[in-house]
Amino acid sequence: MSQAPLDLERAGWLERLLARYVAAWDPGRSAARVAAARQAAPDRPREEQALLLADRLLDALALGGRAPSLDGPLGAELAAARGPAERRAALPRLVAQGDLIGDAATLHDNQSGPEERQLELATVLCLGLGEVKLARRLHDAHLAAKQGRAATTRLLRDVERRLAPRWSRAPSAARPVEVGLTWLEARTLAAVASSYFEASSIEEDTVERLLRLSEAEKVDLIEVLVALAWADGRLSPEERRLIEHQIEHAELSADTARRLRAHLERPFPVQQLELTPLAPTARRFVLEKAALLSLIDDDLDPSEVRVLEEVALGLGAGPGELDRTLVEAEAFYREHREALRELGPVAGAVQRLHGLLLERATAAARTNARRLAQEVRETGELAVLLAAASVRPLTREETTKVKAQLIDICKTIPALAIFALPGGGLLLPVLTRVLPFNILPSAFAEE
Repeated sequence: MSQAPLDLERAGWLERLLARYVAAWDPGRSAARVAAARQAAPDRPREEQALLLADRLLDALALGGRAPSLDGPLGAELAAARGPAERRAALPRLVAQGDLIGDAATLHDNQSGPEERQLELATVLCLGLGEVKLARRLHDAHLAAKQGRAATTRLLRDVERRLAPRWSRAPSAARPVEVGLTWLEARTLAAVASSYFEASSIEEDTVERLLRLSEAEKVDLIEVLVALAWADGRLSPEERRLIEHQIEHAELSADTARRLRAHLERPFPVQQLELTPLAPTARRFVLEKAALLSLIDDDLDPSEVRVLEEVALGLGAGPGELDRTLVEAEAFYREHREALRELGPVAGAVQRLHGLLLERATAAARTNARRLAQEVRETGELAVLLAAASVRPLTREETTKVKAQLIDICKTIPALAIFALPGGGLLLPVLTRVLPFNILPSAFAEE
């Protein structure tokens, strides 16, 4: 007999969701993720390995705020869930948080049964929200469950009420910059989960420290965005609206929120930022959000590019890292242009970004032209096709091969790796102007 669809407006939905999630949990997949994290950082504390697990999950989701795809029976059940659209859209994010908590449990060799695991998930979710008192009550119920007593439905309904105000914060393609808050909270959740399973109890001092760190990271992200918004000497209505929304939903202290709002009333130069180097995943994420914000007012000003460069340097970015971020930002905007209309006009800024990328890609290609030409000469089929292109138009199949092989060559030259990124194919015509011979037919160059 099939179960009734999950109703997100009916009391008790969280208890039913947790039961279905735990039933669908794949310990083998979790063990594989944990093994990879341990192998990548074998000598690091488990809390840092938990952050690595979070980074790897979030790395693929960063730019667009995409939720992980849900497959199998659980995915089918959640796809059939009833309730407001924003609540249904938040379910994959909630499942991703469950995966982070479950991976932290695996990392600490936790062997809880299904009923206990449900309470553990709810406990850590509450800790991540700063609801320590409710988390302690859930933990006490967890201890009681070990003695055979079931978790109380009333407690889980309290968690439902705590989650309700956060439904509207589910990231969407139309609010890509706002994903920063969710991303930072997910990393904090991984650290909190690691602390909980390490001690098998709630260490309030540790939780408080991690939540304070989370607030500091949110402030850093918002201040980077504010400095970028002021780079051209003015704050557009679109930029102001987006940053105010960030402050509103960051759940900061009143004094901190007031201080950040004051930055919106007068220029906030990048020199006032206290930037410290970040891990590659975290740095990529902050740069992506900053790059996207730079386009929202439909005016990619040279001063904004300079601020992006200073932010990238301050965060510890290496050569070419900002260019890779800009290529991905342009590709994202081209893909989601319709969904992004509510942020204001972006077509002009995207075109200016494309022009900027062409200039930077041309400079990189010219610097590496000799090596690029040598790689082309050493690639048999590609060299033949390019020679043929000088006397006749290539077929569609041949053109596809030329593109693919050129991108493969660019992957071998670090400065040209931007051509291999999603959207990097738009830059390929740069090579026709740099190499000492015409490598592409006119039809391909126009395409």
